[in-house]
Amino acid sequence: MKKTIAIILCKGNSKGVKNKNMKILAGKPLVYWTIKSLKESKIIKEIYISSESDRILNYAKKQNLICIKRPKNLTYPRSKSEDAILYSIRHIKTDFDYIVFP
Repeated sequence: MKKTIAIILCKGNSKGVKNKNMKILAGKPLVYWTIKSLKESKIIKEIYISSESDRILNYAKKQNLICIKRPKNLTYPRSKSEDAILYSIRHIKTDFDYIVFP
């Protein structure tokens, strides 16, 4: 069977709403709902989270995710998601066949 992993790009310094990924929605941080749906998936074998925010990365560790500390230059408003994805892929130490980006 093919191995599918997920990479969540999760900025702490969002342009519009600061720390929006950690804002509470229905009693849980917004990022929780993405994590929950990926954990419930039958095809996702590993979940990575890429962020510059220590707060987000600490939360992700508690959720048993694999954390990738992203450099600040990949989190500016004009930064491209593609660059953050490529940075993350270079830091993944496992073999995989497919990647999803929720």
